[in-house]
Amino acid sequence: MQCKGWLKSIRPQLQSRNYESFLSEIYAAYFVEVNLGFEVTSWNPKTKEARDVEFCVQDKAGSEIFCEVKSPGWQGQLTKEEIYSGRAKRPKHSTFGETRGTTPYMKIRKTLDKSYKKFISNKQNLLIITDNLFKPPSFGPRMNPELGRKIPWDIYIALYNYHDELYSGKGCFRTKEYENLGGILFLNDRFLGKFFAWFETNPNANMPLNEEFVSEALKLNEQRIKLSERDYIKHDGTD
Repeated sequence: MQCKGWLKSIRPQLQSRNYESFLSEIYAAYFVEVNLGFEVTSWNPKTKEARDVEFCVQDKAGSEIFCEVKSPGWQGQLTKEEIYSGRAKRPKHSTFGETRGTTPYMKIRKTLDKSYKKFISNKQNLLIITDNLFKPPSFGPRMNPELGRKIPWDIYIALYNYHDELYSGKGCFRTKEYENLGGILFLNDRFLGKFFAWFETNPNANMPLNEEFVSEALKLNEQRIKLSERDYIKHDGTD
């Protein structure tokens, strides 16, 4: 941010109470630029109705991809009783043996809903989710017969579930309801330096993401699948 000349303008956000969420935005921009090779060209560009997204990257053809970053946190999974008791002021894992029911796929859908109003219909739009939930979406890909490829279970349910009566209805990418969104990049474990990542394109997007960007982003899935297979062999005792 310093090299791009943006540090002075963002300093108040870094000093705010919500600084962790803002650091996630910087982390996402860094990841896209360094790991995918697409330069971040602007910060907080305007979209519609005076809204803005986090940043824009430029593809090789000179077109912009508008990137919105959402960082759903564990505090949003607390009950009203827990909030009133001050649980949100304690560390994430502060209580030994604390248990709770979680549905990561629903958090993905709610995060998409929350961000969707910012996306312009005739622009390339990318949602980046960097979560800090009690139980993050599973990044362990498994073979899905319906799609004919491997995909993490929570991401499949959130985006492609086709049963109206199961898992709170159809996935977000099953219809054209979210046609202004070109794809979603999932990032987690950012503070451990592992950079677990997964990318999905929206088959119903009215403005698909640049083919070169999609090609580079899908390589993240290939890396994750290879890592998962290597871990399986290691724990299976056959290696």
